[in-house]
Amino acid sequence: MAIYRCHVVTNPWRPKLKRRGAVIWVSFVWLAAFIFVIPLIVVGKITKDGKCKEYWPSLAHRQAYTVSLLTAQYILPLLIIAICYIRIWLFMRNRPVFPRNSNLFTNRRILGVKNTRESMIILKTVAVIVFLFSVLLLPNQVAWMLLDFRNVSYEELWFVADIFSRLHSCLNPVVYGVMNKQYRRNYVTFLTRALYYGHVLTVSSSVSEILGGSYSCSSPHQTWRKQKYLDTSPKLNDPQNERIDHDSLSPAMEKNLQWWTEVAVIITVFIIGLVGNILVLITVHQRNARKTIHGTFVISLAIADLVLLCSDSPVSILQHFSLTSETYNCRVHLTVVTTGYNAGLFTITSMAIYRCHVVKNPWRPKLKRRGAVIWVSFVWLAAFIFVIPLIVVGKITKDGKCKEDWPSLAHRQAYTVSLLTAQYILPLLITAICYIRIWLFMRNRPVFPRNSNLFTNRRIPGEENTRESVIILKTVAVIVFLFLVLLLPNQVAWMLLDFRNVSYEELWFVADILTRLHSCLNPVVYG
Repeated sequence: MAIYRCHVVTNPWRPKLKRRGAVIWVSFVWLAAFIFVIPLIVVGKITKDGKCKEYWPSLAHRQAYTVSLLTAQYILPLLIIAICYIRIWLFMRNRPVFPRNSNLFTNRRILGVKNTRESMIILKTVAVIVFLFSVLLLPNQVAWMLLDFRNVSYEELWFVADIFSRLHSCLNPVVYGVMNKQYRRNYVTFLTRALYYGHVLTVSSSVSEILGGSYSCSSPHQTWRKQKYLDTSPKLNDPQNERIDHDSLSPAMEKNLQWWTEVAVIITVFIIGLVGNILVLITVHQRNARKTIHGTFVISLAIADLVLLCSDSPVSILQHFSLTSETYNCRVHLTVVTTGYNAGLFTITSMAIYRCHVVKNPWRPKLKRRGAVIWVSFVWLAAFIFVIPLIVVGKITKDGKCKEDWPSLAHRQAYTVSLLTAQYILPLLITAICYIRIWLFMRNRPVFPRNSNLFTNRRIPGEENTRESVIILKTVAVIVFLFLVLLLPNQVAWMLLDFRNVSYEELWFVADILTRLHSCLNPVVYG
């Protein structure tokens, strides 16, 4: 529905899908839904005691199937739905507005007002759909990941997951029906007629009789898959696949709860940052802002944030399940993540320098787009240069772990200090100085009186200067505060490790989350 709505709204002049095509589309949807169930049909067996269990060839097969369900049932639908509906909202917001005396205006309401109202309705619908999807369906996926990767099961979590899944099905008629004006009218008409003829009482009594009988059924997804025990056949007897009784998990409850919380936070931050930066790229593309200097910097920043999030967050999630390769982490992951991190910081600094130059020198020739592309290229080159020492000293030990083999402790400490300077101190100082200079320039601009020849039917420049000065001051405060607070823990953690030989797991976790959160907030602050 999201894909079809996005196609129809953003392409109003193209031929619409016929009913036959819609039927074929729905048929493929049901076929795909059944295909994902085939593995369960194959591995599902009835034991001698009459229970249904899943017999997988190995633990890896079962985990791969669970990850595929997580991707197909939650991650991809959530991303596609969010992107489609936000594209609809952007399209509705940016539609051209014709004045009342225009030839294109034919006895209709003012299109600007109508566009604004429709845009707000669509925006509310987007918020409701994405919120319900992300919140109500997340506990079920988390419960299965805990069960299949950590061999942990919480009855309370399963209960909440089942209730939320059913609640999502209950709210679908509200979100997709009641929020539609035509459906809402039909609902009111039906309920009015039902109340008038007394059918509601009849239906209620029939439902009561059905619910009062001996009929009881639990969720098929819960009663089948949650009772599974891996490798219970005589041929497959791997100790790591044995199940743990729920009662024996109580001593480790706090640790498991912390582990679950970390995974949930990482996934949430990853989804928010991924959707936000993708929307920035879509917006820049639709408005042809990629041809401007500011758009070039915004694209570079969004790509840097996506590189950081897409390279670091999935690996962190896999590390919680002990599924990562040390060789990949040492050779690829560390290089890509650090490059994206550096590129984002250097791009933010470049944006501050460019804005300061343009605002303070409005009469000088501005930077061409070709110059901006060259500038961004040097930013990424500098970001990669700072990673070269890590590539050189990164070694795989005999036990398969990745370690930095520096010639001496002094070399390692010097590299850490250089990163602290290049990644935190210099960007923070340059950004703060540039934006404060912009604010001072805007505050001290000359104010022309209303009767001046330079004043031509505009707002009073003094008032405009004051308003712009306040806006810029707020922007400065937000940028510097986010940079100062969110990126500081990561630098502190590295300084403690390399100079005091001290490491705190809680500090590292907070540092990683705040670093990713900074990438999530960049589209808001700069876009």
